[in-house]
Amino acid sequence: MQFRTKFFWEFIQNLPLVAGLMLGLWLWRDAEVIPAILTMLAGSFLGAALIRLTERRIVGPDRAGLQGNQEPIAVTITNFGLMFILMLGLTAYLSADWSSAATDLLAGSLIGFILSASQSKAAGRPIGWRHSLAFAAAFPAALIIIRIFSAALPVNVGILLITAIVTLIITYIDYGHISTIEEGAS
Repeated sequence: MQFRTKFFWEFIQNLPLVAGLMLGLWLWRDAEVIPAILTMLAGSFLGAALIRLTERRIVGPDRAGLQGNQEPIAVTITNFGLMFILMLGLTAYLSADWSSAATDLLAGSLIGFILSASQSKAAGRPIGWRHSLAFAAAFPAALIIIRIFSAALPVNVGILLITAIVTLIITYIDYGHISTIEEGAS
């Protein structure tokens, strides 16, 4: 499958997740806590549902661990729950005075690995190094970009920019040229 097709579907999957986080963060900073939480819940739900419905378009049924034409329900539930918890935690983290671009590198890498490992375990597959690397690279980049652009750009432009950059990182590492190297190969 072509890189741009995989990028497109990955972008579609990531858009509600980034939007839920960005809009939630924006509302949170305006002391609109309940709307912020509801926005994060909606973004997490829509993102998990889109991943469930479209993952086969990116990786094909042989690699996705699909049951029928969709990923296992355990992965969808894991994605929804964990993504909501991560959005809530990241909102508090990005609002904290002590967080910085330097801590974004560590926090983002850990969050990316935790999400990737959780998805793999929920699917009953071993943890994939390439998928974990893609997430561990994309999450710190997202946090740093959010930190730089969230106050400088309109929220809708920030959502699209962050989604595009995160999607490019994930698509390149997980499905691009590096994906021709088999998992476990040295």
